[in-house]
Amino acid sequence: MRHEADEIVHMFGGEPPEVDGQPEKVLLRVFVHFCGQKVVFLLGGYDKGDDPKERWQQREITEARRLLGQFKQRQRQGRPRKGRGRG
Repeated sequence: MRHEADEIVHMFGGEPPEVDGQPEKVLLRVFVHFCGQKVVFLLGGYDKGDDPKERWQQREITEARRLLGQFKQRQRQGRPRKGRGRG
């Protein structure tokens, strides 16, 4: 999914971030898992432009896959999902 900053601001409110009076460019990578036809389960995300190194990206992908595995295991066991914040 691709959205310009002003589109995101329109969807969620607030003001677009600026640096020296110019709109700040942000490249987000968001990990999702579609559960059924309507539910979207957010696994995580980060500003890819902030740290574009391959090593960092692979760590984030590995963490998202780990969380997805936990989610699927809980679904198989019929347990409700527990919230988990990331610092």
